[in-house]
Amino acid sequence: MTEQLNKPNEKLSEIFAKINMSELPAMSAHVQELLTLSSGDRSTNYMKLAEIILRDFSLTNKILQFANSAYYSLGQRVTTVSTAVTVLGFETIRELAIGISLFDDFVQAGFAKEDISKLLTRSFLSALLARDIASSRDLNVVSEEAFICGLLHNLGRIIACIYLPAQYKEVERQTQAGTTEEDAVMKVLDGLSYAELGKEVARFWNMTDNVIAAMDKFPPRPKENDDSLVYLLNIVDFSNRFVETICNVTELESLMVRYGYLLSLDEDEAVEMLELGIETSERIFDTIRSGLEKFDFRAKLEQIENLPPPETAVTEPKVKNDEPTQSSPESEGDGAARKYLDECVGRIKDMLAGSFKLDDFFSLLLDALQVGVGLDRVILAMPGIQGGERRIVGRYGRGDNSDRIGEFTFPLADSKSAFSRCFNECKIMAIPANSPDTFPDRLQDMIRDRAMYLFPICIRKKPVFLIYMDQKMDRPRLAREQVDSIKLLSGFAGRAIEKIYKQKK
Repeated sequence: MTEQLNKPNEKLSEIFAKINMSELPAMSAHVQELLTLSSGDRSTNYMKLAEIILRDFSLTNKILQFANSAYYSLGQRVTTVSTAVTVLGFETIRELAIGISLFDDFVQAGFAKEDISKLLTRSFLSALLARDIASSRDLNVVSEEAFICGLLHNLGRIIACIYLPAQYKEVERQTQAGTTEEDAVMKVLDGLSYAELGKEVARFWNMTDNVIAAMDKFPPRPKENDDSLVYLLNIVDFSNRFVETICNVTELESLMVRYGYLLSLDEDEAVEMLELGIETSERIFDTIRSGLEKFDFRAKLEQIENLPPPETAVTEPKVKNDEPTQSSPESEGDGAARKYLDECVGRIKDMLAGSFKLDDFFSLLLDALQVGVGLDRVILAMPGIQGGERRIVGRYGRGDNSDRIGEFTFPLADSKSAFSRCFNECKIMAIPANSPDTFPDRLQDMIRDRAMYLFPICIRKKPVFLIYMDQKMDRPRLAREQVDSIKLLSGFAGRAIEKIYKQKK
């Protein structure tokens, strides 16, 4: 690389000079070698990767433990590194080896072992979560790159903990006193943020542009479905925030509102992915195991489940640089719709605070969705038995063809049906206009040229109702504000149904 790329930022050099460091921390030879390898020349680099790993007994042992863990369930014993590379793949073993080697470097460099253990634990779990999201979503994001970017997302904070311990502790003190971390870091590091610190070190280490870009907080939302880089940044930011939120025992709903629809991910699925990563990490890494014991993730998850639901986290998200993918009704000048929605939300809150009939609640809910959110049609469906078969059946409706609600019925046993999967798995789904085999022929005239959205209403992870919504395809996609409002209203619906059910008991 050029000499310029290996020169630290002037402000960064000043900070390190203040603590009598003559230069930035150098990356170990192991990590440097691993980063230079690519899967291009398969036979040569596969052998080279195995050779680099075999030079370090501890690294070799951890790689083999990982390959034989329940995480992969290969059904065969992996006894050599070369077999691990062949069976699990070059990129999987390479990114794991980079993560292990970096962690070993960090632990050896620092004195505050407990603080380092916390940060490395969070980073590694975030990386595993980012990789699993990338590999399970059709977002054109390379899962191994998501792992590396997730691992190094908080590099600046890790570097501060290891090489600037006094400043790191001062940031923590100010944060505990009520200052935001961003403000505290900028003050303590003379105008430099953790992200900027991490970026400068990453540039000094000749990391890729994507790794550096993934250190930013609050990435923009993708405007195109094939914007793989922006999806990568969102996956990485979500994964780190998800782990951080659990560590701090704060509510997850606001985070899921911002990212769930974008990544087609719900809270339960994210938790399952994280728990699998925890199980793997506990068996392999001493540093990670120590951090996990101190955090006790599973206990924190239970505490989060018992937190009271947030009242306004969805309607008033405190998110920076978070522009919707399309303009919202209010940004188009339709303030009347927003005003009506706010009035409906206020009436729903009043209703939930007292006694009410479910029919009245549903009537108000549908009005809020159709008029306030701005949808062409809304149908509220519930499970029922028809002809001895369990089906989802339309019960209430607003908008176009609302007189045909009775025709809106689908078998719940059909595993290929989007409606069945949405309801049974409690997953939000968006269906592009004119998607084949989505609706039976008898309903094609109702849904032709319409984008459809399915929002399940679930209580304690069990589906009870389904909200179907659609829009004519010549209208803009749902904006973030609209999705946030739908999530808020569906949450109210769950609370209303649960309250009525409890009263009946």
